[in-house]
Amino acid sequence: MVSELVTNAVRHGSREGDHVVVRAYRWEGGGVVVEAWDRSDVLPVVRPVDFAAESGRGLQLVEALVRRWGARPLNEGGKVVWAEVEAVEV
Repeated sequence: MVSELVTNAVRHGSREGDHVVVRAYRWEGGGVVVEAWDRSDVLPVVRPVDFAAESGRGLQLVEALVRRWGARPLNEGGKVVWAEVEAVEV
């Protein structure tokens, strides 16, 4: 999930020389939130399943693995894409 968010920020949300910020923190329920900040104002969209395609499934995988995810624009431009992962008792 982290790799997908960061890869999307680098490939689709930035140009060479742009900074991509990755942040992870625990939320009060014990789960983890991961955020990827980039310079693009274009919000991510989950594509329909295309079994012949060689790419385009990343956000579907993220959706399947996390509690919830989303994106929001940043006041200074760009966006942050985030995902929450549930705490697991071991």
